[in-house]
Amino acid sequence: MDRTGLSSHPPKVRFPAFYLASLTAPAGSRVILSAITDACLRGRRFAPGQRSLGELVHRTARTVRRQLRVLVERGWVRAIRRGRRLTTIYRLSRSLFARLTGRPPRPDWGPYQQPLAGLVGALVGRLAADRARPGGP
Repeated sequence: MDRTGLSSHPPKVRFPAFYLASLTAPAGSRVILSAITDACLRGRRFAPGQRSLGELVHRTARTVRRQLRVLVERGWVRAIRRGRRLTTIYRLSRSLFARLTGRPPRPDWGPYQQPLAGLVGALVGRLAADRARPGGP
């Protein structure tokens, strides 16, 4: 919050489908973006293969790759490569997620960073307990 009491994040979009339809992008890219948005707003991971994503939106795998490249170049989607023979995870960019929900996204802890996330949580809890204790820092 700033001095005026207003949040620094943009207001929440009430109808994400209308907002996504208003974006300037090819129609196929918007269809894929709406599928990614639907999964992300429900809190799920979106990691289909390009062939199965093509079947979902009635496009070929090559067309899906081209449309995903447009979404990544425009900064609306983050593609997280997981390695060979594993599907790529597609997530909304932080700015688009904040625009659609009206709040910043949670930190993205990867599987190798889970112990670090637990350590950070423990430190934050200990600091809060120290501050709540009378005579604490």
